Amino acid sequence: MPRRPPTDRGADEAGTILVASDNPAAAEVIARVLEEQGHAVKRMESDEQTLAALDETTTAVVISGLGGEEAARSGLLGAIRENADARVGLARVVLVADGEADRATGWDLGADGVLIRPFHAVELIAEVGEVLARPDEERVPYRHEQLRAARRADTDSETPWPVGPADDD
Repeated sequence: MPRRPPTDRGADEAGTILVASDNPAAAEVIARVLEEQGHAVKRMESDEQTLAALDETTTAVVISGLGGEEAARSGLLGAIRENADARVGLARVVLVADGEADRATGWDLGADGVLIRPFHAVELIAEVGEVLARPDEERVPYRHEQLRAARRADTDSETPWPVGPADDD
């Protein structure tokens, strides 16, 4: 039976959420929260397993880490985005980052959503819901908008260092 590419399915069509994490405890918490919301969830143990699952199942979202020990996992997003199979290449991806400094990196790598650790279950639920609801044709413009906003926030948060002695008068 031929598979339909992601652009042929409605945003609300059910699919499996793949949780790709090197941290089994974190993956379990994320999976349980999403399962409680009625999502079908598979826990992935490697990038290779995640890529294979993308080819074998109707995948709604991939959740993967970025930063810290999982910095190399950004290669997973690159592998997804560069995949010749449109079904894999167009997968929706939420990256989990260690800090605000990683937000722009996530958007630049091609994420559809970025969560900053630590986050609450309601934030995870909201982010996954927004990613699922966003129409395919709005994904790239939204990503570009978020990247610009993250870069502006990085620039705005830079505090200039004092140039001379403090004025105590």
